[in-house]
Amino acid sequence: MAQAPSNKILIIDDNPRLLKLLELRFSQSGYQVYTAEKVKDGVITAILAKPDLIISDVVMPEIDGLEFKKLLGNIPAMADVPFIFLISGDKIPHEFFGQEFGPIDYLKKPYNFEDLLAKVETSLRRYHQRIDTLSEDSKVSSGTLSDMTLIDVIQVMAMNKKSCTLKLSKGNMSGRIFLQGGGIVDADALDIRGEEAVYRMLQWKGADFSVGDLSEFNGEETVSRDIHSIIAEGLKRADKDPEGEGVMVTEEIIPVRGGDEDDERGFLNRFKVLGILKGI
Repeated sequence: MAQAPSNKILIIDDNPRLLKLLELRFSQSGYQVYTAEKVKDGVITAILAKPDLIISDVVMPEIDGLEFKKLLGNIPAMADVPFIFLISGDKIPHEFFGQEFGPIDYLKKPYNFEDLLAKVETSLRRYHQRIDTLSEDSKVSSGTLSDMTLIDVIQVMAMNKKSCTLKLSKGNMSGRIFLQGGGIVDADALDIRGEEAVYRMLQWKGADFSVGDLSEFNGEETVSRDIHSIIAEGLKRADKDPEGEGVMVTEEIIPVRGGDEDDERGFLNRFKVLGILKGI
Protein backbone atom coordinates (compact mmCIF):
# COMPACT_ATOMS: atom_id res chain seq x y z
CA MET A 1 0.00 0.00 0.00
CA ALA A 2 1.43 3.36 -1.04
CA GLN A 3 2.14 5.86 1.71
CA ALA A 4 0.82 9.41 1.67
CA PRO A 5 3.14 11.66 -0.32
CA SER A 6 5.62 13.77 1.63
CA ASN A 7 5.70 17.53 1.33
CA LYS A 8 9.30 18.55 1.76
CA ILE A 9 10.35 21.90 0.35
CA LEU A 10 13.84 23.34 -0.04
CA ILE A 11 14.03 27.13 -0.33
CA ILE A 12 17.19 28.86 -1.64
CA ASP A 13 17.50 32.63 -1.30
CA ASP A 14 20.33 34.94 -0.29
CA ASN A 15 17.87 37.22 1.57
CA PRO A 16 17.77 35.82 5.13
CA ARG A 17 14.67 37.81 6.14
CA LEU A 18 12.65 36.57 3.18
CA LEU A 19 13.97 33.05 3.76
CA LYS A 20 12.80 33.08 7.38
CA LEU A 21 9.40 34.45 6.40
CA LEU A 22 8.83 31.79 3.73
CA GLU A 23 10.00 29.07 6.12
CA LEU A 24 7.45 30.25 8.69
CA ARG A 25 4.55 30.54 6.25
CA PHE A 26 5.12 27.16 4.62
CA SER A 27 5.63 25.49 8.00
CA GLN A 28 2.30 26.92 9.13
CA SER A 29 0.77 25.48 5.95
CA GLY A 30 1.91 21.99 6.89
CA TYR A 31 5.13 21.65 4.91
CA GLN A 32 8.50 20.35 6.07
CA VAL A 33 10.84 23.17 5.15
CA TYR A 34 14.60 23.22 4.57
CA THR A 35 16.45 26.44 3.79
CA ALA A 36 19.81 27.59 2.46
CA GLU A 37 21.23 31.03 1.74
CA LYS A 38 23.91 29.77 -0.64
CA VAL A 39 23.95 27.31 -3.52
CA LYS A 40 26.73 25.27 -1.88
CA ASP A 41 24.49 24.72 1.16
CA GLY A 42 21.54 23.99 -1.12
CA VAL A 43 23.42 21.21 -2.94
CA ILE A 44 24.25 19.37 0.29
CA THR A 45 20.78 19.91 1.74
CA ALA A 46 19.11 18.67 -1.45
CA ILE A 47 21.19 15.50 -1.44
CA LEU A 48 20.54 14.80 2.25
CA ALA A 49 16.92 15.92 2.56
CA LYS A 50 15.59 14.70 -0.82
CA PRO A 51 13.03 17.54 -1.16
CA ASP A 52 9.88 17.09 -3.23
CA LEU A 53 10.08 20.65 -4.55
CA ILE A 54 12.63 23.46 -4.63
CA ILE A 55 11.90 27.18 -4.53
CA SER A 56 14.85 29.29 -5.61
CA ASP A 57 15.73 32.88 -6.32
CA VAL A 58 17.29 33.31 -9.77
CA VAL A 59 19.83 36.05 -9.07
CA MET A 60 22.30 35.03 -6.35
CA PRO A 61 26.04 35.59 -5.74
CA GLU A 62 28.63 33.30 -7.33
CA ILE A 63 26.18 30.74 -8.76
CA ASP A 64 22.63 31.65 -9.79
CA GLY A 65 19.47 29.64 -9.44
CA LEU A 66 19.48 28.41 -13.04
CA GLU A 67 22.95 26.92 -12.71
CA PHE A 68 21.88 25.35 -9.41
CA LYS A 69 19.04 23.65 -11.27
CA LYS A 70 21.48 22.35 -13.88
CA LEU A 71 23.81 21.02 -11.18
CA LEU A 72 21.04 19.04 -9.52
CA GLY A 73 19.99 17.77 -12.93
CA ASN A 74 23.22 15.71 -12.95
CA ILE A 75 21.96 13.78 -9.92
CA PRO A 76 19.52 11.06 -11.04
CA ALA A 77 17.48 11.22 -7.82
CA MET A 78 17.06 15.00 -8.16
CA ALA A 79 16.66 15.41 -11.92
CA ASP A 80 12.84 15.36 -11.85
CA VAL A 81 12.30 17.42 -8.72
CA PRO A 82 10.19 20.47 -9.72
CA PHE A 83 11.55 23.99 -9.35
CA ILE A 84 9.70 27.24 -8.78
CA PHE A 85 11.88 30.26 -9.49
CA LEU A 86 11.27 33.70 -8.02
CA ILE A 87 12.22 36.33 -10.60
CA SER A 88 12.50 40.11 -10.64
CA GLY A 89 11.58 42.32 -13.58
CA ASP A 90 9.75 41.50 -16.79
CA LYS A 91 12.50 39.50 -18.51
CA ILE A 92 11.92 35.75 -18.27
CA PRO A 93 15.04 33.58 -18.81
CA HIS A 94 14.78 31.62 -22.06
CA GLU A 95 15.83 28.45 -20.20
CA PHE A 96 12.37 28.35 -18.63
CA PHE A 97 10.95 27.22 -21.96
CA GLY A 98 13.48 24.49 -22.77
CA GLN A 99 12.35 20.88 -22.52
CA GLU A 100 15.82 19.80 -21.41
CA PHE A 101 15.60 21.98 -18.32
CA GLY A 102 13.09 19.71 -16.58
CA PRO A 103 9.94 20.60 -14.61
CA ILE A 104 9.98 24.30 -13.86
CA ASP A 105 7.63 27.14 -12.96
CA TYR A 106 8.18 30.73 -11.92
CA LEU A 107 6.59 33.63 -10.09
CA LYS A 108 7.36 37.30 -10.54
CA LYS A 109 8.26 39.54 -7.61
CA PRO A 110 6.47 41.03 -5.79
CA TYR A 111 4.00 38.23 -5.23
CA ASN A 112 1.34 37.14 -2.75
CA PHE A 113 2.15 34.12 -0.62
CA GLU A 114 -1.21 32.61 -1.61
CA ASP A 115 -0.13 32.64 -5.27
CA LEU A 116 3.16 30.94 -4.41
CA LEU A 117 1.37 28.39 -2.25
CA ALA A 118 -1.01 27.59 -5.11
CA LYS A 119 1.92 26.98 -7.47
CA VAL A 120 3.60 24.75 -4.88
CA GLU A 121 0.44 22.67 -4.43
CA THR A 122 0.01 22.26 -8.19
CA SER A 123 3.66 21.34 -8.78
CA LEU A 124 3.68 18.84 -5.91
CA ARG A 125 0.48 17.20 -7.10
CA ARG A 126 1.97 16.66 -10.55
CA TYR A 127 5.26 15.47 -9.07
CA HIS A 128 3.65 12.90 -6.78
CA GLN A 129 1.55 11.61 -9.65
CA ARG A 130 4.82 10.72 -11.40
CA ILE A 131 6.40 9.01 -8.39
CA ASP A 132 3.35 7.60 -6.60
CA THR A 133 5.00 4.18 -6.37
CA LEU A 134 7.90 5.49 -4.30
CA SER A 135 7.86 5.20 -0.52
CA GLU A 136 9.51 7.83 1.62
CA ASP A 137 11.02 5.06 3.76
CA SER A 138 12.87 3.74 0.73
CA LYS A 139 14.69 7.02 0.10
CA VAL A 140 18.15 6.82 1.60
CA SER A 141 20.78 9.44 0.83
CA SER A 142 24.29 8.19 0.33
CA GLY A 143 27.62 9.45 -0.89
CA THR A 144 31.34 9.82 -0.30
CA LEU A 145 33.15 12.48 1.68
CA SER A 146 35.83 13.40 -0.84
CA ASP A 147 38.17 16.25 0.07
CA MET A 148 35.57 17.68 2.45
CA THR A 149 34.65 16.87 5.99
CA LEU A 150 32.05 15.08 8.03
CA ILE A 151 31.61 18.36 9.87
CA ASP A 152 30.09 19.93 6.75
CA VAL A 153 27.41 17.24 6.61
CA ILE A 154 26.70 17.44 10.36
CA GLN A 155 26.37 21.23 10.18
CA VAL A 156 23.76 21.02 7.43
CA MET A 157 21.77 18.47 9.43
CA ALA A 158 21.98 20.68 12.51
CA MET A 159 20.90 23.76 10.55
CA ASN A 160 17.82 21.91 9.28
CA LYS A 161 17.09 20.23 12.65
CA LYS A 162 17.21 16.80 11.03
CA SER A 163 16.47 13.56 12.92
CA CYS A 164 18.29 10.66 11.29
CA THR A 165 21.05 8.09 11.46
CA LEU A 166 24.28 8.96 9.68
CA LYS A 167 26.22 5.78 8.87
CA LEU A 168 29.88 5.92 7.87
CA SER A 169 32.29 3.29 6.62
CA LYS A 170 35.91 3.33 5.54
CA GLY A 171 37.65 0.07 4.74
CA ASN A 172 36.88 -2.33 7.57
CA MET A 173 35.79 0.49 9.88
CA SER A 174 32.17 1.50 10.40
CA GLY A 175 30.23 3.79 12.69
CA ARG A 176 26.93 5.54 13.28
CA ILE A 177 25.90 8.99 14.45
CA PHE A 178 22.33 9.45 15.70
CA LEU A 179 20.77 12.90 15.48
CA GLN A 180 17.50 14.18 16.93
CA GLY A 181 16.28 17.64 16.04
CA GLY A 182 19.70 18.48 14.62
CA GLY A 183 21.62 17.49 17.75
CA ILE A 184 23.86 14.45 18.20
CA VAL A 185 22.41 12.16 20.87
CA ASP A 186 24.41 8.96 20.40
CA ALA A 187 27.27 7.54 18.34
CA ASP A 188 29.29 4.37 18.00
CA ALA A 189 32.36 3.45 16.00
CA LEU A 190 34.42 0.29 16.26
CA ASP A 191 34.34 -0.46 20.02
CA ILE A 192 33.82 3.16 21.07
CA ARG A 193 30.55 4.86 22.00
CA GLY A 194 29.50 8.42 22.73
CA GLU A 195 31.45 11.60 21.98
CA GLU A 196 34.74 9.74 21.53
CA ALA A 197 33.14 7.78 18.67
CA VAL A 198 32.22 11.06 16.97
CA TYR A 199 35.79 12.34 17.26
CA ARG A 200 37.09 9.10 15.81
CA MET A 201 34.78 9.35 12.78
CA LEU A 202 35.74 12.98 12.20
CA GLN A 203 39.14 11.61 11.17
CA TRP A 204 37.79 9.32 8.46
CA LYS A 205 38.57 11.37 5.38
CA GLY A 206 37.00 9.89 2.25
CA ALA A 207 34.53 7.72 4.14
CA ASP A 208 31.32 6.53 2.51
CA PHE A 209 28.11 7.65 4.19
CA SER A 210 24.40 7.00 4.09
CA VAL A 211 21.49 8.71 5.81
CA GLY A 212 18.50 6.78 7.14
CA ASP A 213 15.84 6.93 9.83
CA LEU A 214 16.28 6.43 13.59
CA SER A 215 15.03 2.83 13.72
CA GLU A 216 18.44 1.62 14.99
CA PHE A 217 18.60 4.14 17.85
CA ASN A 218 17.93 2.40 21.18
CA GLY A 219 16.89 5.57 22.98
CA GLU A 220 19.96 5.84 25.23
CA GLU A 221 21.57 9.25 24.87
CA THR A 222 25.34 9.09 25.30
CA VAL A 223 26.19 12.54 23.91
CA SER A 224 25.20 15.62 25.88
CA ARG A 225 27.34 18.38 24.37
CA ASP A 226 25.93 20.62 21.66
CA ILE A 227 27.05 20.48 18.03
CA HIS A 228 29.26 23.57 18.24
CA SER A 229 31.15 22.25 21.29
CA ILE A 230 31.71 18.88 19.62
CA ILE A 231 33.00 20.50 16.43
CA ALA A 232 35.31 22.81 18.41
CA GLU A 233 36.73 19.85 20.33
CA GLY A 234 37.16 17.88 17.10
CA LEU A 235 39.12 20.72 15.51
CA LYS A 236 41.28 21.08 18.63
CA ARG A 237 42.16 17.39 18.52
CA ALA A 238 42.96 17.57 14.82
CA ASP A 239 45.38 20.45 15.50
CA LYS A 240 47.17 18.31 18.07
CA ASP A 241 47.47 15.42 15.60
CA PRO A 242 48.67 16.99 12.30
CA GLU A 243 49.92 13.62 11.05
CA GLY A 244 46.58 11.90 11.50
CA GLU A 245 43.75 11.57 9.00
CA GLY A 246 41.96 14.42 10.74
CA VAL A 247 44.39 17.01 9.34
CA MET A 248 41.94 17.72 6.49
CA VAL A 249 39.36 18.84 9.02
CA THR A 250 41.37 21.90 9.99
CA GLU A 251 42.39 22.73 6.44
CA GLU A 252 39.12 22.17 4.62
CA ILE A 253 36.37 23.03 7.10
CA ILE A 254 33.68 24.94 5.24
CA PRO A 255 31.06 26.62 7.44
CA VAL A 256 27.44 26.13 6.44
CA ARG A 257 26.89 29.86 6.63
CA GLY A 258 30.25 31.16 5.48
CA GLY A 259 31.38 34.65 4.66
CA ASP A 260 31.71 36.35 1.31
CA GLU A 261 35.21 34.94 0.91
CA ASP A 262 33.84 31.41 0.42
CA ASP A 263 34.51 30.08 -3.06
CA GLU A 264 31.29 28.29 -3.99
CA ARG A 265 32.63 26.85 -7.21
CA GLY A 266 35.64 25.49 -5.34
CA PHE A 267 33.30 23.90 -2.84
CA LEU A 268 31.26 22.21 -5.55
CA ASN A 269 34.44 21.00 -7.20
CA ARG A 270 35.45 19.30 -3.95
CA PHE A 271 32.09 17.75 -3.21
CA LYS A 272 31.61 14.48 -5.11
CA VAL A 273 28.69 12.22 -4.26
CA LEU A 274 29.19 8.73 -5.68
CA GLY A 275 30.57 10.33 -8.82
CA ILE A 276 27.18 11.76 -9.82
CA LEU A 277 28.27 15.39 -9.76
CA LYS A 278 30.50 14.87 -12.78
CA GLY A 279 31.80 17.94 -14.53
CA ILE A 280 31.09 20.32 -11.65
